[in-house]
Amino acid sequence: MKGRVLIIAGSDSGGGAGIQADIKAVTALGGFAMTAITALTAQNTLGVHDIHGVSEDFITKQIEVVLSDLGADAIKTGMLHSPSVIQTVVSALAGCDAPLVVDPVMRAKGGAALLQPEAQAALDSAQLVSLGAVDVTVSDAGAVAATVLTDLAGATTGNVTSVSVTSITGTAAEAQAALDEAQLLSLDDVDVTVSDAGEVSATVLTDLAAATTGDVASAGVTSITGTAAEVRAAVEDAQLVSLGAVNVTVTGTASAADLEAIAGNTTGTLTATLAPGEVALNLAAATTSTNTIVLNDAGVTVTGSAGVDEITVGAGADTLNLGDGADVVTIAGVGDAHGDTINTGAGDDAINISGDDTVKATDVISIDGGADSDTLTISDTNDFTASSITNVEIEVRSDVTLTVDQIVAAGGRIKVADDVAGDGASHGITVKAAPGGATSVSLTEL
Repeated sequence: MKGRVLIIAGSDSGGGAGIQADIKAVTALGGFAMTAITALTAQNTLGVHDIHGVSEDFITKQIEVVLSDLGADAIKTGMLHSPSVIQTVVSALAGCDAPLVVDPVMRAKGGAALLQPEAQAALDSAQLVSLGAVDVTVSDAGAVAATVLTDLAGATTGNVTSVSVTSITGTAAEAQAALDEAQLLSLDDVDVTVSDAGEVSATVLTDLAAATTGDVASAGVTSITGTAAEVRAAVEDAQLVSLGAVNVTVTGTASAADLEAIAGNTTGTLTATLAPGEVALNLAAATTSTNTIVLNDAGVTVTGSAGVDEITVGAGADTLNLGDGADVVTIAGVGDAHGDTINTGAGDDAINISGDDTVKATDVISIDGGADSDTLTISDTNDFTASSITNVEIEVRSDVTLTVDQIVAAGGRIKVADDVAGDGASHGITVKAAPGGATSVSLTEL
């Protein structure tokens, strides 16, 4: 007689599960089913109404008489509802070398508990040391903790099958461990819910996505970091379903193409430094709320976004065409390499100038206040002879030289900060005529 299968499980009076279902499955596959009943249940399609445990002595007797006469080519366990039943089965199978499949039935389909709480510990304990090489079939459905599955794999050298598990939960590290575990056979298309919060490395999430074809949800993650290639891969990965509003910090430098792609795939903030050699950055299609970008020294043309652009220009002759957000431009450093053109948009923009002789004769700062409230803050000693300043409030935080035309254009709205950051120094304005321009102006409003 071939295909002899001893089934050690509980009885389902409704015939839909338990030992009745196992008998049908073995018979359908051409095997010969034998049984040792561990418990009787009164259940139907509406649920489990009562459970009556079989005595340990009688469970042992059923197993012994079957094995001593008929033998078994394989053994399968099902409902082992108490610690004493588990130990009884382990003892009864001692010395039996037939392959063993353990199906730790914990709950009925309708939700009724079929495993006593203390029996779970028995399943996890050394009481099952003799079952260390068995395969495990998990009947749990839906979402389970990743550690539940890795703990099962750690307790046996056999395989763990969990075809009804559709989602695993836990930290990114716990989920990755489960997805990488070769003994866990049913996780190729499982969804993952990550419990990590705050900032994580972009590669942590892309590694999870690479290990499954399911979705990876990370609602608690508010910021990702990594190289431009790493964060771009993350925000463009359709499996990473929670990154639509994540903040991004790029380590190192980034190409314009990478920054434009990143800025178009999140509504969060982007912080990055443009790579050397890049001469154009177009953020017009960006969905980010704030772009904090440090430019290189090559001379870059930047098209701003509709959000807030915080741009720090380099030594090159940069051209900034800002969008309608409340943008901030910082011109810092010294030397003669400038020649920047800054065109503000409709937002409340701020231009911050610092560094002696930062603003050169080739710089054009065109600020048209219009209905908004732009500000130009000047620190250190600068000569603005070439700048066009229109309809804007100027706050002078150090000695500065302005032409008469510029003061007229500013409409007299010039403030002098007598004491900046407690430095105790006084600050003033030197007025000089621009070539071909006005030579006098009333300073009564200063």
